[in-house]
Amino acid sequence: MRKLLASALLCSASLSVTAGPFSDYAFSSRLADAAFESPEGIDDQAIEQLLSKKPDSWKSFFQAWSFHERQGQGPVAWGNVGMKMLKVAGGDDIYQTSAIGVIPGSGEMVFQQDALINPAQVHAYQVKFNTIEVSGYHVYDTARPIFGLTVSSAERMKMGIAPVGPDNSEIKVCSLGRSSAAPYLEVTSSQKESISSLTGLDMERCLFGQKETMYWQYRAADLGIKPYSGSIGRHLVVAGR
Repeated sequence: MRKLLASALLCSASLSVTAGPFSDYAFSSRLADAAFESPEGIDDQAIEQLLSKKPDSWKSFFQAWSFHERQGQGPVAWGNVGMKMLKVAGGDDIYQTSAIGVIPGSGEMVFQQDALINPAQVHAYQVKFNTIEVSGYHVYDTARPIFGLTVSSAERMKMGIAPVGPDNSEIKVCSLGRSSAAPYLEVTSSQKESISSLTGLDMERCLFGQKETMYWQYRAADLGIKPYSGSIGRHLVVAGR
C-alpha cells in the first residue's frame, strides 16, 4: 500500500512541477488527503523527491494542510500529520516531541518538548531599577538594578509563568497556523521563526493570560514539580513519555 501511495504521489508530482501555483496546491491537497487516511504512513521518499524538484512547494503543502476541510474529523490524527510534514521538511532536529498533551479546559493539543525545560535553571525575576531623567523623560536605569529576585524555571512554572528556554527567552506555546484543528507547540523564539519561515504558517496565536498560567502550572505537575498548594494533577497526555 505504501509503495502504491508513493508511486501515485510521485506521478502527481511530475505533473505538478511544470504547472502553476494552482497545480502545486492541488497536489498538496491530494497528498494531505492521503496523509489523513494513514497519518503514520506518509511516504518520506515521495515527499523528498517532490522537494528536490520544487522546494517552494512546501508552503502550498502546508497551506493545504492548514485549510483542509476534513481536519475537524480527527484533530489528534491531523496534528500528527502536520508534525510529520514538519519533520520531513525541516529534518529531525527542527522539533523534538517528547509527549503530546492538552491545554487545560479547552482540550487543544500541545506537542511538548521536555528538552527545552531545565527546572533547575535560574533566572532574574521582578527586577527593579532606579529611574533617571533622559531628555526630560524619566526612564529606568537598566544598567544598575537595585533589587531583584532569582527564581528557577520550576518556581516560574509553579507560579504559572513560562520557563526560560536554552536561548534565554521565555518558551511560548503557539499554534501551528490558525486553522481550527492546528496543534499548539512549545517553542523557543528561534524555533518559532524557523518553523514559520519553513511552512509559511502564521504562529502568532500563542497562549496568554489565565490560559497560559493554567497551562504552565499543569505542565509543572507533568514534570513532577510539586505545586505550592491545591491539587493540580497531571493533565491528559495522549501520547508518549
